[in-house]
Amino acid sequence: MQPDDLPPRDDLTAPGSFMFNSRRVLTAKAALEPRLRCTEVDEDGKVILIDGEFKKTELIAKFGLLPRDLRKIDSSNLPHILVRPSAILLNLLHLKVLIKHDRVLLFDVYGSKTSYPQSAFMYDLQGRLQQRPSQASNGLAYEFRALEAVLTSVTSEMEADFEAVREPVMHILSELEDDIDRDKLRVLLILSCSRPTTTCRPCT
Repeated sequence: MQPDDLPPRDDLTAPGSFMFNSRRVLTAKAALEPRLRCTEVDEDGKVILIDGEFKKTELIAKFGLLPRDLRKIDSSNLPHILVRPSAILLNLLHLKVLIKHDRVLLFDVYGSKTSYPQSAFMYDLQGRLQQRPSQASNGLAYEFRALEAVLTSVTSEMEADFEAVREPVMHILSELEDDIDRDKLRVLLILSCSRPTTTCRPCT
């Protein structure tokens, strides 16, 4: 190839070249777009997708969400219950769930492994959703049975955490009745901060 065979430098700024470069930039941005991983359950209570990946823009368009809605799921550890015209979005303890009238999506976090509470939730959820409305408790609709499964799982996890710390906490409290001790108060704070269902400031 000779130097004369190369296109003039002016051609690199031509409209066609600009469109090509813009398309390449958009493709690169799309590849870097954050994705969420989830398990999907259909209207019959069957798991139809395991560890499926969705772009945030796909979820927003498909389920009628707002961009800020997914931030509550993706980057927040605070509890949230969001009700939208066509979906309910929940971020409660170990569960990040999207509920529609005929679909349930259980979101996961990259690098994490399925926990026992999540597995127990999926088992209970499928059992509830596989019942016909006439067989379900009080004839609840699909989305309310799914919501009931979420709240039951969260309540059970909170009860388990409470039982795990109840005895040592009661013991320390009984000792504090006779003597207010700084070390015991610190242990009490550490016990409360150590539970996954408890949100508190870091112990210092």
